[in-house]
Amino acid sequence: MGDKFDHMLLTMFQQCQGVEGAIDSFFSFLYRRTDYFYEMSEESDKMGFPPGVAEHIVGTVFRKYQELHWKERVPRKVVKKQTNEQKAAEGAVVEEIKEEKKSEGESKASEAKEEVKKTEAVTQETKKVERQEPVKEETKKVEEKHKPLDPEVSRISTYNGDVTDKYSWSQALREVTVQIELPEGTKAKNLDVKMTSKKFSVKLKNSTEMILEGDFCETIRVDDSFWNVDDGALLLNLEKATEIIWKSVFKGDQEIDTTKVDNTKKVEDYDDTTQGAIRKIMYEQNRKMRGLKTSDEEKQEEMLRKAWDAEGSPFKGQPFDPSKFNMGGGGGGAQMNFPGNS
Repeated sequence: MGDKFDHMLLTMFQQCQGVEGAIDSFFSFLYRRTDYFYEMSEESDKMGFPPGVAEHIVGTVFRKYQELHWKERVPRKVVKKQTNEQKAAEGAVVEEIKEEKKSEGESKASEAKEEVKKTEAVTQETKKVERQEPVKEETKKVEEKHKPLDPEVSRISTYNGDVTDKYSWSQALREVTVQIELPEGTKAKNLDVKMTSKKFSVKLKNSTEMILEGDFCETIRVDDSFWNVDDGALLLNLEKATEIIWKSVFKGDQEIDTTKVDNTKKVEDYDDTTQGAIRKIMYEQNRKMRGLKTSDEEKQEEMLRKAWDAEGSPFKGQPFDPSKFNMGGGGGGAQMNFPGNS
């Protein structure tokens, strides 16, 4: 998968204030929107995993990247240690060479001194460069930090939403996301945000001028809604009280054409019971398309096989033959045509 989702995950980690919060949010999503924690009670279940499998998946993925960490990152320390040992060995060789040069007479000693001077000059130049490098690196980081953001990149998706002169917004069947631009340098602690099921307002603390206020177009669930500041903008994540397409975020603002909105509901958006029923129907339809028996037909055939070899059956011991049964008998059941029956 690589770094395909790095930007999205980085935003998630920032909003969740760290690794633990992000992991908790991820498993909360699995709990609320998937059948990940559903434990299959029998093989015919179409939801969830067999006992212990869901937990095993988490452990397997953790061990995969733990081994990768030990394989790729720890050896670097060893290499660094080896490099230091090599430097020490090289230094010892240099010392030996100096000792040999001492015994070579006056001219050789003079040459050795010249070599030492050159070496010292190179060392001083190297130290000078090393002192400059951290400064250059720090300057580069500061420049990148204050580099203006590309408006097209920093703006949120407006899928099923719109861009107004005050904010950008998007929506799904259950939630609405709003991005509101803030004065430069504004932090979350500088804001006074008030949000109810029908109203919203935001302003700077110790200021009477509103950045934005209004009545929501529809009602929201306040307890399931939240806000945060990211990249100089206020992000609102609003949970709809009812699954309805919004024409706008606030009453009186420009409206979208709701006839062009994608209001398809995904399977995972339903409750667990409904998801199970939908998946069963999809499973049965898929088997029919492939020319296979449905689950109900398989169960019925299994019952007939047991009746075929039951005590007192005239067919006991014979190869099973479905043609001996009247599958269209009254009441929707199967009738056995015994020998001699018309």
